[in-house]
Amino acid sequence: STVEIFKIPGKVRPYYMITPPEFRLSEAEYILLDDARRALEQRKPTELEMKDQKRAREIINSIAIELIRDLADLRKIEVDQEKIERMAAILTRYTVGLGVIELLLADDKIQDININSPMGAASIFILHQDFDECETNLIPTKDDGDRWATRFKLLSGRPLDEANPVLDTEVIIPSGVARVAAIGPTLSPEGLAFALRRHRFRPWTFPLFINEKFFDPLFGGLLWFMADYGRTVLVAGTRGSGKTSLLGSLMMQVLPYYRVSSVEDTFELPIEALRNFGYNIERLKSRSVITHVESELSAEEAIRTALRLGDSCLFIGEVRSVEAKALYEAMRV
Repeated sequence: STVEIFKIPGKVRPYYMITPPEFRLSEAEYILLDDARRALEQRKPTELEMKDQKRAREIINSIAIELIRDLADLRKIEVDQEKIERMAAILTRYTVGLGVIELLLADDKIQDININSPMGAASIFILHQDFDECETNLIPTKDDGDRWATRFKLLSGRPLDEANPVLDTEVIIPSGVARVAAIGPTLSPEGLAFALRRHRFRPWTFPLFINEKFFDPLFGGLLWFMADYGRTVLVAGTRGSGKTSLLGSLMMQVLPYYRVSSVEDTFELPIEALRNFGYNIERLKSRSVITHVESELSAEEAIRTALRLGDSCLFIGEVRSVEAKALYEAMRV
């Protein structure tokens, strides 16, 4: 994608203008893409594909390549292999992916993405690392909002309806990782709205924090000493202050020799990265204090379960203050 940022007179925010690759297709390529999309919509995914997003992307991408090639031969349109693969990637992004959201998450300098209700009435707003609050040229439609809501419900396994108007989850796509907060009726009377906070693919480490002047080497050495000897640490702060990043860096200081358990109401800790590093780690999911899904255990019960799993280093993800007393009692026991 091509990105241009403008300062427009009379506007309070910079204008973030992004030109996705699908905006630069020829008319013949648009026809091929539309025909392939219609053909793919008739295909029903299996249950395994719905759960394994990485596998679903690989399957849809391979099917899209063959489908576009066959349609090009049928319509006698000359398209080289590079363009076919590029069109297949676009088709994959709009079928099993998140559409234009993936383009924004691919920008390392974007920190937050805000999509307000009602859909189609306003453009998407972002928080940029260098230009702060920006307005984009992307305006989502109502169909886009419904598609995103369905995708988030599928990935999280949690409801988003009138009885449960709030949904917290995490999305992992090839272009980025983000935490998603979605609201709908009856909390949002004008329809669906979303807020996405972008995370790093790779977890933060103490040397990275020191390079960014987040803390100095002395404080890093102190935290390393505490993590190495299994002391209890509370990480607290406001939204966006770096709590999850610091907690993830603390997990990196635990020797892979030890067993690690984590308890989160919304998956944000870099568990997959730690597994790839060879850690012996188990992830548990507790009930969100906002949605109150009855089929999920409370944070207190999840922590007790983690302690029953055996001797391990226990890391607890972000929780609200209403559960502080229950968490204290569980940890004390």
